Amino acid sequence: MFNKISNLLHEFQGGTTPLEREKLDEPYYQYYKRDGMVKLPFFKDNPVYLNMANMIPYYTMNMFQPAERKYDDKLTGNIMGILDKTPFFKTPEGQVMLDYFIQPMILRESNPVGMFDQPLWPQDAGALEKAGYAARQFAEAPVPSGAGILGVPQGLVAPNSVKYTPSFRGRQLGYAVQGKSSLGIPSKEPALERTVRVLSSTFGAPFYRMNLSYGSNKKK
Repeated sequence: MFNKISNLLHEFQGGTTPLEREKLDEPYYQYYKRDGMVKLPFFKDNPVYLNMANMIPYYTMNMFQPAERKYDDKLTGNIMGILDKTPFFKTPEGQVMLDYFIQPMILRESNPVGMFDQPLWPQDAGALEKAGYAARQFAEAPVPSGAGILGVPQGLVAPNSVKYTPSFRGRQLGYAVQGKSSLGIPSKEPALERTVRVLSSTFGAPFYRMNLSYGSNKKK
């Protein structure tokens, strides 16, 4: 069944141009090659990719998503690799326990990362602030993803409070209306386009535009 769905997505998106294949090999567009990313057949000059992972249930199951953490120490990295594959730690409470308590103890790091290699808290965070981020992550589990739409007015009215929102979609939208990434980092992508894309993610169909002219004038 998994293979048939993948083949169907592959047939739907059609072929790619030589320039597009070149862009897909660049680090900036590596994400577009992941399972669930489908190129829409209607945009040739600036290809648009749709992330079907939010629409096809098995793509979003953590047990099918290998952790993207990177470890410096081989021994502790192997231990974390085993824990990352344990079903118990794929539940919301198990993931919080692994990320915020077990992982720092095993790796003995003050700035561990989540399963998608994202920072869990700012590098200069104190003990109380770290506990706050863990509580925020735990509180996200019962919050419906649709409630994240409230991040739009929050980002406009109270931009400094976005980082405390117990909803990943809410933080995404709160930062998007400010022209920032999901982690609150300023981005070159226009705020309106980023907001529309995150809104489409909230309703299960995020899109990503590929700029074929990006980096085309670099020296060889």
